[in-house]
Amino acid sequence: GGKGKFVVMLYVDDILLTGNDGKKLGEVKSHLSATFEMKDLEEPKNFLGINIKRCRESRTMTLDQREYIEKLLERFNMREAKPQETPMVTRQVSHREDRKNANKESEKTVVGFPFREAIGGLQYLTPNCKTR
Repeated sequence: GGKGKFVVMLYVDDILLTGNDGKKLGEVKSHLSATFEMKDLEEPKNFLGINIKRCRESRTMTLDQREYIEKLLERFNMREAKPQETPMVTRQVSHREDRKNANKESEKTVVGFPFREAIGGLQYLTPNCKTR
């Protein structure tokens, strides 16, 4: 017979098993549950904050992180933020005095903002799901 495909995704105490050989998959789950405490969720809807949508008819899976993004926006009070092409005006010539005044204004906005946490949240987001 042909060789089946089997995928194991493991992160700390979360594991996701999938494959195209139901019998082998059952054997692996049986073996693992004999050693470790496990809960079989059958067909998962979410894994590590990534939503999983499966369409058997078209034999496709769609992954998204909508809830994670919503929580991130809420956490950093950015629900009403408007998308921008760049964080600042491009090709603008400014003078030292202009920058000094602008910095005083922008300091009021950024003092206390948790930049590291926001960047960490975005870094978790980026490698997991890509746009088409």
